[in-house]
Amino acid sequence: MRVIYVMADSMRRDHVSVYGCPPWGSIHTPSLERFAASAAVFDNAYIGSFPTVPNRRDTLLGHGDKGLPFNRWRGLDADEVTFPALLRERGVPSMLITDTQNNVNSPQNLQRDYSAWALNRGQEADRCWLDDTVPLTFPVPKHLIRYAEAIWHQVLVNRAHRRHERDWFAPGTYSMAMDWLEKNHTREDFFLWVDT
Repeated sequence: MRVIYVMADSMRRDHVSVYGCPPWGSIHTPSLERFAASAAVFDNAYIGSFPTVPNRRDTLLGHGDKGLPFNRWRGLDADEVTFPALLRERGVPSMLITDTQNNVNSPQNLQRDYSAWALNRGQEADRCWLDDTVPLTFPVPKHLIRYAEAIWHQVLVNRAHRRHERDWFAPGTYSMAMDWLEKNHTREDFFLWVDT
């Protein structure tokens, strides 16, 4: 069995035309409409936890946190069994390709049980570029920026080096996934989690 799981962080129902247009305007997502025509579309689905890390814990564990119906913002405990671990026990290789540092940085450790993982760097304040030529600018009053000045400057530095479509997070992460699939599509079984 070959499974590709796409996690679109913070994707909202009112941002996808399959569910109709929101009251505030028109949404056009023709590629997702074509995909939905041959897929299962859930009209009445709910998640246990919404933010990035808690939602990933929901999916990896298949349940809430220690008897709660939701997960808190914390990493995996050593005794928690994830579905990539269960796949590994059955000889199914798994791959995580993500642009979200929270998935792979300690103490979250959400990549723990995958056979392999790759991080598309540069999200938020990831220190992947050093460039003093990028000016510190604020598109809004400083107090509205959620980062300290040094962290905000790193965000600007990371963004300053985008030249091609692949340099942006989602296209870059999907390109990494396509590269992986080119090399691994002949496997009889695999699980690929693409997270952006």
